[in-house]
Amino acid sequence: MVKVRRVIKIGLALLTILAALCAIAAVVAVRSSRKTEHEAQMFLQEFVSLHLGQSTFEDARQVADRYGDRLWVGDAFYGHALRLPGAGGLPPGCSADHCDYLFEFQNTWLHRLHLARFTSFGAEIKIRNGLVVIRSIEFLVVRGQLIFFAAVVEDSTDKLRRPLPSRRLKAKTIIWLTAESTAAERQQSFAFNLECLSKIGGCKDSFELLPGPWPDDNAFMK
Repeated sequence: MVKVRRVIKIGLALLTILAALCAIAAVVAVRSSRKTEHEAQMFLQEFVSLHLGQSTFEDARQVADRYGDRLWVGDAFYGHALRLPGAGGLPPGCSADHCDYLFEFQNTWLHRLHLARFTSFGAEIKIRNGLVVIRSIEFLVVRGQLIFFAAVVEDSTDKLRRPLPSRRLKAKTIIWLTAESTAAERQQSFAFNLECLSKIGGCKDSFELLPGPWPDDNAFMK
């Protein structure tokens, strides 16, 4: 009987230690994700300040220098040819004439500890002939086998000329900005809910990733 009680006490002590370790891991994961969220907020402000056809390679390079640990080469989500840039901070083959910057912010630890769905906030800046000509953002969350995302694309080259009309649905929100887009439209389009990166459980669809004031699912249909 004494041995049984001793085993029970040891078991309870181990469970207490395990629970404490899980709580500590959860706190660390939340703090790490909040840091990522804050960094993504700061990055978004600088990203929005870049203007197509006006901002230069050096302007984009300064953003890349400040967020160098968020730079990726290849596809950060699917892992195709995934590697970080070299010590120089530039993707391979990058120059003022031709350069593609891809940034990625993820809720890595929340996802690894099964505290939230995988969430990724990615941005791409394309430079051609010394000027920023394309900028885009894709904010996504993975639910099982499904991907829900909100994306904003602005292209001054017309090479990405609208394969789909702009649309707003729960599964996907796609916004194409043009030279005619107003300041209010731009502000609304970049009002991403970056708390999704640090939220326990994560966000569930494109409406939560990019809340927006639009009245119905067809607000962006043209």
